[in-house]
Amino acid sequence: MEDAEIERRAKQLWTKENPGRPWLPVAQRVELGQDLSAGASEEDRKRYMERVRNGE
Repeated sequence: MEDAEIERRAKQLWTKENPGRPWLPVAQRVELGQDLSAGASEEDRKRYMERVRNGE
């Protein structure tokens, strides 16, 4: 599975489990002026992508 597909699926899983919390990387949330404490941390993003890689 390609990285783009893994990230897409990880985002879907995150959105399903964390409605209303943004998936965007911190740098993109800063640019958009979003609350940094509300969204996925880099650790969250890595963990969800690993879950997808492991077949979840």
